[in-house]
Amino acid sequence: MATVFENLSDETRDQLAGLALKLSGNQKTRKGFLGLVKEVSPDTPVPELDTDAAVQAAVKGEREAREKFEQEQRDRWFAEDLGKQKRAVMEKYQLTDEDLGKMEKMMTEKTLPADYNWAAQLFKQQSETAEPTNYGTSGYGPADVKDYMGSMEGLVEDPDNWALKSAHSMIDDMRRKGSAKPW
Repeated sequence: MATVFENLSDETRDQLAGLALKLSGNQKTRKGFLGLVKEVSPDTPVPELDTDAAVQAAVKGEREAREKFEQEQRDRWFAEDLGKQKRAVMEKYQLTDEDLGKMEKMMTEKTLPADYNWAAQLFKQQSETAEPTNYGTSGYGPADVKDYMGSMEGLVEDPDNWALKSAHSMIDDMRRKGSAKPW
């Protein structure tokens, strides 16, 4: 069976052999040259490349295992921190497990920031009923409104000018009593 080299002259074969030696002997081209040899003839043993490939495969496997372990650790730490944060919020705002579930649902539906403390404050404000205010003895309360409707005369009819008229009326009263100085 005839090979490609039989048709080449001795001089051409020597030039090709010299070129192959130069490429394999030069540090810059050696790895590329050996890679081409391995590509053309995969069964040819090339210890430099074979060893490097084996080391890279082993390192890759170790790296993937380490990265997987690190990710699992980060996930576990995140879950622990989130659990601590939830328990602290439940304790601080006296939330039940059911309340926490409703609060998280509210956070998801309204796309609120993932700040459990802020969300708990908002949840408590929205879920608590308002308590009656103690007006005490000095203020007006809802029961007192009908007694003082005379001082609010004109409020419903002309709310825009009512405050202005009331202020002028008070100033006039104070001037008459002498407690306010004229302009």
